[in-house]
Amino acid sequence: QQLLFPGAISSTSGALAVAKVCSQMDRNRDGRVTCGEFVAYVLQWRKRLSSVATDAEKRQIAASFSSADANKDNDLELEELERFFACEDEQDRSIVRSAFEMVDRNKDGKLVMREFCQLYGKKLVKEASEIQVEWKDMPSDDESIPEEDS
Repeated sequence: QQLLFPGAISSTSGALAVAKVCSQMDRNRDGRVTCGEFVAYVLQWRKRLSSVATDAEKRQIAASFSSADANKDNDLELEELERFFACEDEQDRSIVRSAFEMVDRNKDGKLVMREFCQLYGKKLVKEASEIQVEWKDMPSDDESIPEEDS
C-alpha cells in the first residue's frame, strides 16, 4: 500500500483497492507480489494510460521518490531503488537494474525526478510536438525599416 498509495489514509475501501491491484499483479497466485511481477504490471498498464502525469500522479510520484531517496540528496542511486522495491534476490535486482539503466538517460548512475517518472510511464510535462515555425526575412543592416506613423 505504501508503494502504490503513499500517504493514503487507511480505510476499508482503500484496503480493498490495494488488495485488488495486488491480486492483479500476483501472476503466480502465491499471495506475494515479487519485484518482477510489480515491474511487469507497471509496464503492462503504462501502455494503456496517458503518459502525462496528472497533479495527483505527480504528488504520488514525488512521495515515492522522496521515500526512495534514503540519503535525501535529491537523486536515486541503484541501491536506493533496490531497497525501495524490496529486492530479495538476484533476479529482483537484475530487473530493477535493467529498469534503472533504461531510464537513466544521461548514464550518470543516478535518477533525478524526471527520470524516475519514466518508471511509472509518466512525464512531468507534456512535450510539444509538431511545432510549426514560420520564418520571415528580416531586413539587413543596410536596408531601412519602414517607420510606422504615430
